This record gives sequence, C-alpha cells and structure tokens, in this order.
Amino acid sequence: MDRFSGLNLTFLWFGAAISVAEVMTGGLLAPLGFKQGIFVIIVGHIIGGLIMAAAGNIGYEKKLASMESTELTFGKYGKALFSFLNATQLVGWTVIMLISGGAATSVLTQNILSFGSTTTWIVVLGVLIALWLYVGKGLWKVGNILVGISMLAITIILIGIGLGTEGVTSMTNQNTLSLGLAIELTIVMPISWVPLVADYTRDSKSKLGGNLGTFIGYFIGSSLMYFVGLIAALGFGSTDIGSILLNQGYGPIGVLIIMLSTISTTYLDAFSAGLSVKNLLPGFSEKHLGTGVVLLSILIALTFPMSAYEGFLLWIGALFVPLFAILITDYYILGNQSTSDALALVLWILGVGVYRIFVAIDLSIGTTLPAMALVSLLYYTSTKGMMIWKERKSQSSTT
Repeated sequence: MDRFSGLNLTFLWFGAAISVAEVMTGGLLAPLGFKQGIFVIIVGHIIGGLIMAAAGNIGYEKKLASMESTELTFGKYGKALFSFLNATQLVGWTVIMLISGGAATSVLTQNILSFGSTTTWIVVLGVLIALWLYVGKGLWKVGNILVGISMLAITIILIGIGLGTEGVTSMTNQNTLSLGLAIELTIVMPISWVPLVADYTRDSKSKLGGNLGTFIGYFIGSSLMYFVGLIAALGFGSTDIGSILLNQGYGPIGVLIIMLSTISTTYLDAFSAGLSVKNLLPGFSEKHLGTGVVLLSILIALTFPMSAYEGFLLWIGALFVPLFAILITDYYILGNQSTSDALALVLWILGVGVYRIFVAIDLSIGTTLPAMALVSLLYYTSTKGMMIWKERKSQSSTT
C-alpha cells in the first residue's frame, strides 16, 4: 500500500488548494476591504481546517475512506445516500474547475497563439485529468510538489504586484457583503473537501503527520489563493487570473501553471468521486468510475452557468456541515454509540434545514459554527435520551 508522510499530505493539500476557483472565491470578499478581508480569510480557514482535520483523523484511526466512515453513524443506507451526494458535489467541483481552468487558459492561448477557446480547453483539460487518473500516486506526488512550488512562486509575485498598487491596503468595507456571509464563503471551501479528506489520511504513516499535514497544507494553500483573489479584485479590478498573468508578462508560464494546477486539483475530485460511486457500484474500478465522472463533467461544463457558483457553495455547506457535525459528535463525544441510523438521518435532514435558515438569518459569525453546534446538541441529547430509555426498558423487562 502506498502510504503518505506528513510532508506528502502537506504538499497534497497545498496542491489541492492551488486553483483558479479558490482565487475566484477569494475575490468575492473584496467588498470587505483589505484588512477585514484578510481577517475573514484567516478565521474561516482555521475553522474549516480544524473540521477537515477532525474528519480526516476518523479515517486514519478507522482506516476508512470518508464516505465509508459515515456508515459508523448512519448505517449502510446512510453511506449509500452520502456517497451519492458526495459524488454529485464532486461532479459539480469538476465542472467548476474545468470551466475556470479552461477560461483562464483560453485567455492566455488566444492572446499568445490565437488558438484555444474555453470549450476547447474544457475538453483538453478533461482528457488530461482522465489520463492523470491512470498515472499512479508516485508520479502524482511529484506533480503536486512541482505544481505547488511553481504556483507559490507566481503567487508571491502577484501578491507583490497587487500590494504595490496604490491604495489597495487602505481600501475599507463597502458594506455590500455581510461579515457572516463572507466567513461562510471562506469556511465552505475547506468544508467542501471534508467529504473526501479521509480518502487520503487513512493512508497516512502517522496520526500526527496526517492531521498536521492536512491542516497546514490546506490552510496555507487556500489562504494564499483567497489572498490572491482578494488582492486581484482590489488591485486589478478582476479575478481573471489568465488576464492578470498575461498583463504581467507571464503568458507561457501561466498556461503551464494553470493547466497543471487545474489537473492536479481536479484529479482529487475525480478520484474521490470514483471512490464514492464505488460504494454504490462495488464491481467497478474507482479509476474507471472516476473517468466516467470526468466525461460527465465535461458535458455539463459546456453549458453550466457560473452565476450559480455562490449558491453551489452554500448548498455544499447545507448538505455536509450537519453530516459531519453528527459524525464528529458520535465519534469523539459519544464514542461511536449511535443507537439509531434512522435518528441520525432524521437529524441530518433537520440540520440541512437549520443551515439554510441560518444562511437566511445571516449571523455575524457565519453559518457553519452555529449550525454545527445546534445539530451536535440535538444529536447528543437525542442519542443520550434514547440510550436512557432503552436502559430503563431493559431493566423493567427483567423485573
């Protein structure tokens, strides 16, 4: 079995965060201004990263992939449901990565070579991702390191240029984006990786390395991408990374980096989607299933409206925040004493509604923390109450 060191996982999750989609999401925070934008990026990634690490640790201790671990609390039917939902959101992410990567690459190649529409690059990138699935983890690890280092270099350059733009660091809150929604748009990005984090930490060489590598790698990578998006939106008035790289003289290098970063990040989505679908179709290889996911995503990407992106992010939160609130509560607080799969599923459905209500209320601390706290409390008290009831029933039947 190919196992991951803490350094491998650091580079894996750093590489996973290096994407045009993360830059684009960071740009959504621009209305907060410079200082408040940085504050939200740091706070949101700390919260989301800790949830990632907690979910990943379950996979390490139980040696289970993320969706397999849901069976511990929700039973086999719950595992099937969440495997389907996870595969669906991963198709969504693959679609978004193909569109954003294809559009950025197209800007560069059209200006440099007068070739390559967004549609063309969506198909090309999709085919390359499908081929990457068959390369194997050895070359993939090396690829992640190279992509991470090269994108880090470009990131530092772009941040330096952006910070040099007059007035960027003094820009203040325009009051067109609430603090709560901004925090949620930051937390939800690491949350979107929670349903697949254990697919990799389960193969970690050590518990400490797995947890720290996951948290540090994603925290640094994603925070940097959000920061680039924030700086780009404030300093350049755009998060079109392709145009920015072109205007700063990094055209040919930019093509290579955007392509590689899109492939290396989307590989994780496709591979984990294959693992989720395998829970539903165990007779098939996850590589073949992952390839099927990529082909489906190419078709959807050709017509998907990117105006739906923010709504897509919030629905990821609605579906998976209550799921992992229940799973984490059951595993760490109740010691895996789940008494009823049906109870867990009912409370998950209730939790989805709670999340959507909190989004509408727009609390200043975001939606994830209060939703997780309420769902966790409901699950804990309901489970404890059922355990007490069963114990009393058992005692009365023996007297």
